[in-house]
Amino acid sequence: MMKQHLPSKCLLLIIALASSIGRAAESAPGDVFCGNSPQPIAVARREAWRYAEQMAAQYDGAFVVRGDGASMEPLYPSGTVLVIERVAYDQLKRGATVIYRNKEGRPIAHVLVAPSSKGWRTAGLGNQRMDDESVRPENLLGVVMSAYTPVDLPARDTRSYVAQ
Repeated sequence: MMKQHLPSKCLLLIIALASSIGRAAESAPGDVFCGNSPQPIAVARREAWRYAEQMAAQYDGAFVVRGDGASMEPLYPSGTVLVIERVAYDQLKRGATVIYRNKEGRPIAHVLVAPSSKGWRTAGLGNQRMDDESVRPENLLGVVMSAYTPVDLPARDTRSYVAQ
């Protein structure tokens, strides 16, 4: 839902996209469906956070995080800036990337694989197995709605040329 007023700042979380989140339970399918996760937009490193904040400011309750780790590669490389939208648990869809808190309280960004009796099963795209923990209403933080991958752009040539 669009906001009427822009917030003064966005919440910064350092989230774990790392594959070292404890032991895994079941094997994940060879190709985890991530069709409900937004493709990242490549932007200059110095602009990624600003673009994400501008996007988050347009939605009630949205916030910005920076991913850390390789478990969501190749979709979201480490350092990708993610805009997270708070959504109701019953609105979750297979293939969406969610942010949830694991039992240690650490935020994790992984893809929804399938619902189960214990909640949604998740997996990192770069992981060999699905996560042990499930996403439930009480540990869901939100869904990735936009992503910005910082890239290093070539430096401009600022040398002066003198006409001869």
